[in-house]
Amino acid sequence: MGEETRAAGLGVTSLGITLSLASAGGRAAAGRAQQGRVARGRGGAAGAAACRRAATRRRASGAVMAPEVGSGAGTCGGRGRVRPLVICGPSGVGKGTLIARLMEAHPEAFALSVSHTTRRPRPGEVNGVHYHFTDLDAMHAMVAAGGFLEHAHVHGNVYGTSFAAVQAVADEGKCCVLDIDVQGVETVRAQGALAGDRAMYVFVMPPGIGDLEARLRRRNTEDEDSLKERVHNARKEMDKAHTPGLFDHVVVNDDLDTCFGELCGLIFHPERGVGLVADSAAPPAPAEPRE
Repeated sequence: MGEETRAAGLGVTSLGITLSLASAGGRAAAGRAQQGRVARGRGGAAGAAACRRAATRRRASGAVMAPEVGSGAGTCGGRGRVRPLVICGPSGVGKGTLIARLMEAHPEAFALSVSHTTRRPRPGEVNGVHYHFTDLDAMHAMVAAGGFLEHAHVHGNVYGTSFAAVQAVADEGKCCVLDIDVQGVETVRAQGALAGDRAMYVFVMPPGIGDLEARLRRRNTEDEDSLKERVHNARKEMDKAHTPGLFDHVVVNDDLDTCFGELCGLIFHPERGVGLVADSAAPPAPAEPRE
């Protein structure tokens, strides 16, 4: 495929909009609950403990794991103090695993915005949980109707984040977690379309391009041409990770537990985090020996 292309959704200004989401919100909530069950796997308990330790170190006295007082409903839509969380990184870097651990550890505080894609589901992926799987005609229709916060042609398929998916999370009063690519971050940043650009943007970096390619090969979900394209795109994404003003933080995923602990430390920082604080009444998790 040629150079990747990116276009913002029509009429993008800010996410403080009113949408009819009674049924969509219910489906999204059910999907996210199922996602927590589907995503559980090896290391979940260790990841949750790492997150609790990082949050406990930064806790505020008497606070609870919830949006801060006065945030109200729709905080991720820009009307309150809880900031959306954007996690970005190349294919195969472990973004999905980090997000699954975060939501497993704190399901009451975070929910994932489920993206749309025209690619085919991989084994084990569930429609409405991992992605909203759709076809090209339906995606084009949604783009024309201004239904996307951002969308892109990536790896030969179209991906997009709909306003409805993000607003559904905001209406639950939770921190909205978005997994979008570098093009999407550039578009959303330029438009100030996500909570007036109050979101926290984190780039997850692999230890090196060779490590990333090895992970993609072990995953064994791509043919050789698709794998080479993903590695090629990853080089470009990694080059942009340190672009001034694009990302707030860069974390390196060379060890999953360590990376997850660092990510939680950023998220729950009392001054620079997303606006969530730890439960000071919860006992600190015991230290876990490293293998």
